[in-house]
Amino acid sequence: MSGGVIALLLIAALVIVAITVMQSAADRERSQALEDWARGRGWRYDRERPEMVGLFRGSPFKDGSSDARVRHVISGEHRGHRFLAYEYSYTSTLTTAQGSLTANERYGVVVVGTRATPILEVRRTHPGYALSAAAGVRDIEVGDQDFDAAFHVAGDDEGFAARTLTPRVREHLLERPSLRSPFRLTGDHLLSWRRGRLGATMALETIEASIDLLELLPDRLREESRD
Repeated sequence: MSGGVIALLLIAALVIVAITVMQSAADRERSQALEDWARGRGWRYDRERPEMVGLFRGSPFKDGSSDARVRHVISGEHRGHRFLAYEYSYTSTLTTAQGSLTANERYGVVVVGTRATPILEVRRTHPGYALSAAAGVRDIEVGDQDFDAAFHVAGDDEGFAARTLTPRVREHLLERPSLRSPFRLTGDHLLSWRRGRLGATMALETIEASIDLLELLPDRLREESRD
């Protein structure tokens, strides 16, 4: 191996080390900023919670992902509701005729506590929507032309969907285009998510939007969420 090739390899190695060090420093700085912000509001912050990787299923989580991570976990109570906010990430691979493409998928997730409910997922319509694979889940139309055109609804109990998506709730969702986050009621939580890194602004906006929505839902859900 020539001296020139060795020199290039050494330079490449040094560049990789330098990038790794800078990324680690930036990650520590981000973690400290989130911790200070959360604790300033009386909330708890954990840098990583690997035991939470398989806590929830369905979008945006990837079943069986060996490299999934749950980081920057913030938990506490806001406006009388318990919540959990965190960043969920995993690596996805897309195989094409030209080869394989690898991407790091990253989502900010917010969970607000409720009592047990059937599955009900609502998201704005877009091409390529994939129905949840959960047993019994199917497309649902609520019979409101404007709402059905703007949102895709899926669930396993049409009666529950009709009782939950009241005219007041539908109006709230239609009149707030800033509510980009899809949401899902299932088990004992209301779950919302956004693509991208979890930051203080994203977390607070999604927490507030989730609680606003929960407080518009039928009284039974709202009261039980405070037990």
